[in-house]
Amino acid sequence: MRRLAVTASAVFLAMANVAWSQPPTSLADVPVFTGAVLDNDATRQAADQAQPADIQLPMLDSYLSPQGKPSLAIYASAAAPEEVFNWYKKQLGAVPEPEDGPGAPGSVTYALNFWDPDADFATKEVADGVYSDGKLMKRSVESRPAVDGQWINGGGFSWFAMTSKSTGAVFRIDLEDSGFSYKDGKQRYSQKTIITLTSMGFKGYPKWDATAHSQGLSDSQIERLEALYDTPPTQADLGAPAYPDAQLDFDLLVRNPTMIGMNIAYTSQDAPDKVMAFYQAATGKKFAKDKQAYGIVLSGGTILSVQSAGSTLIMFTKTAR
Repeated sequence: MRRLAVTASAVFLAMANVAWSQPPTSLADVPVFTGAVLDNDATRQAADQAQPADIQLPMLDSYLSPQGKPSLAIYASAAAPEEVFNWYKKQLGAVPEPEDGPGAPGSVTYALNFWDPDADFATKEVADGVYSDGKLMKRSVESRPAVDGQWINGGGFSWFAMTSKSTGAVFRIDLEDSGFSYKDGKQRYSQKTIITLTSMGFKGYPKWDATAHSQGLSDSQIERLEALYDTPPTQADLGAPAYPDAQLDFDLLVRNPTMIGMNIAYTSQDAPDKVMAFYQAATGKKFAKDKQAYGIVLSGGTILSVQSAGSTLIMFTKTAR
């Protein structure tokens, strides 16, 4: 029993060092860039015209069905697009979008469009008798902090999250460099970034393609994840029932591949206290706190831990007795 307690403590300590952060699961929870101002008129106009087809869903397949119209909010900021991008990248823990499309459920990815100095900064006629000012464009854009040696024209972030076993939402944050305008036939520049937050509800369940979204994993790790996806664990496998409507967290395992095979992770939108109350009633055991997590030891030596991470993380960890 003493050996088991030491093992449990080690598992809880390891949990504190894993990146648990989960992306927002509602439009109201999406962070707004500091100082950005809501454009009510633009938001209302865009909302009136929005249709399900207006939001691109490259990660979705026949498992999902869009529900209703997209919800959105449009903001304006005097900051450069590069500054806005870096802020959101840090806030959301975003990573570059893979070549084959967005990552696994819960991961935030980004894709950017950059100004082309040769094509975009050339002086050319944009309307009858109205010319762009290539030198002004080049000087204005290149005065901003670069991202990987380039300057952002547009782009943004995307992710999708399950809010129950059969419903969820797709989210986008689109950035647009909107600093250039024309007045009296002359081009002008006043630094401005348009930030559009969009969410689209859906029903269904996202198909997670382990082969496409598991770069860096071994073949055996991919096989384990695919088996977990195809055949979710039973109460006998876990040592306790799966929490109602909790979702298997494949993205967590992809980001922490040493857990694959030993750990089964779920996320729930319910508060940790409610989750713990459910398991205390199901097992007759009380949770003990260690670092940031609460845990109990199930029969067979499996450790069940619960932790708040935006949503609630529920982890089953196999350990030797």
